[in-house]
Amino acid sequence: MTQPSAPVTVTRNEEAGRYEIHVGDELGGFSEVELDDEGRWVFPHTEVDPAFAGHGLGGKLVGEAMADAAAHDATVVPLCSFVATYLRGHEVAGLHIDWAAAGRDEAGNRPRADDRDAGADGGPAERGAGAAGSGSGGSGV
Repeated sequence: MTQPSAPVTVTRNEEAGRYEIHVGDELGGFSEVELDDEGRWVFPHTEVDPAFAGHGLGGKLVGEAMADAAAHDATVVPLCSFVATYLRGHEVAGLHIDWAAAGRDEAGNRPRADDRDAGADGGPAERGAGAAGSGSGGSGV
């Protein structure tokens, strides 16, 4: 993996509600963050510009965002799959993670489809009209 030749910086953009990574003067990517009703830091989405793919920017971006959250004694809800994957593979000292609020088990994994679909009697769970999954259609990290 080749590192970009321009300086790489991560900053929190309060107005945009996200952490941003810049390569020189160019925006290389971002990780959205919002506070929920309980004051937890929810990370719903992370993106890296395809022009910067393969340079480790996503990991650097999320790593610094998580370190900042830990420094603020925040609890993180990793809704973004990239953030969740990062946290499963990296220890961040002092970081509180609410895996349950992100729909994940204590190891940070989503339940298997078999587990989600089983009803109380072990049979299929009922599905209402609003049970269909939704996606943003965007290309996240």
